[in-house]
Amino acid sequence: MLSSTQSRNESLLTTIDHLGIVKIKHLQVIHDLKSYRNACKVVKQLSPYINESFHNKEK
Repeated sequence: MLSSTQSRNESLLTTIDHLGIVKIKHLQVIHDLKSYRNACKVVKQLSPYINESFHNKEK
C-alpha cells in the first residue's frame, strides 16, 4: 500500500508528465498544496525525477 506522500508524489509526477512544462503555482492550484512555500518543499522532494529551472525568478 502506498503512503500518502508517495501517492501525492506520483499524482504530481503524472500531472507534470501530462502538462509538460508547469510552474509551481500551477501545481499549487491543481493539487491544493496551500502556500507557495509548501508547494516549493513538495517540488523539492521530486527533484530526483524532474528538471527544475527558473523563469523570471519563479520555479
